[in-house]
Amino acid sequence: MRFMKKVIIYCLTKYFKETKIGFAKRTNMKYIGHRLNDKKEGFGIQMWEDGASYNGTYKADKAFGYGCFQHSDGDNYVGNNRIFNNPLGEFINDKANNFGIYTHSNGSSYEGYWIDDTQNGIGIDMLKDGAYFHGEYEKGKKEGIGKYPCLNL
Repeated sequence: MRFMKKVIIYCLTKYFKETKIGFAKRTNMKYIGHRLNDKKEGFGIQMWEDGASYNGTYKADKAFGYGCFQHSDGDNYVGNNRIFNNPLGEFINDKANNFGIYTHSNGSSYEGYWIDDTQNGIGIDMLKDGAYFHGEYEKGKKEGIGKYPCLNL
C-alpha cells in the first residue's frame, strides 16, 4: 500500500499543474469602470502590465461577485454562473470562492470548489489526454477520497 501511494502521488504531481488565481502581488494596473468614493464599485475591468486581466464586479475596491480572471500565460478562471451568456466565477475580497473552472493554457483544467483562491471541497482535475483526478481537496491539495485512473504504471 505504501508503494502504491507513492506511485499515485508521483503520477499526480508529474501531470497536474498548480492552479493559481492571482490578484496578490500584481502591480502596474489600469482600471476602467464604476467607482464610489474613489474606490472600485460595481462593474469594471482591471488590466495589469503583464497582460493579466479581471473583468467583473467590485465592492469596496476588491473583486467581489462574479467575474473572469485571465492570466498573462493564457490560464483563466471562470465559473458556472452566467451573465450575458458568459460563464463567470465568484470572487470575495479579490479571491476565488465557491464553484469555478480554472483552465490552463495547455488544455488541462480543474472544475470544483474554491475557498480563498485554493481548491477546497469536491473537484475534478482533467488533462487534455483524458486522464483525470476526481475527489476531495483541502487547502489546495488532494486529500481524502478520490479517484485517479493511472493506466500506465
